[in-house]
Amino acid sequence: MATTLHTPRTEAALRQEYDLLSAEYAELLAHVRAAVAADRDGELNPIVHLAGFLEERGQLPPAGMPASRLVAEAFARTADVDRQFGGVS
Repeated sequence: MATTLHTPRTEAALRQEYDLLSAEYAELLAHVRAAVAADRDGELNPIVHLAGFLEERGQLPPAGMPASRLVAEAFARTADVDRQFGGVS
């Protein structure tokens, strides 16, 4: 069994990383919700709410990349993490 050393410094660093990820997730969720609301409101280009967010982070998909491939790659990464941490196999 592996032993993990918990020090105030490692715990603080983990907390900071968790807080950063939580903030990024909240911002992403806000942009997704804005796109859905814009679509409901009949805006001509509701995807603009997501495209700017992705562009700022260098995460726009390559031209010609099918949406189905992007989703499949994300599911594959999730499955790898699940297996690594004893989740769904």
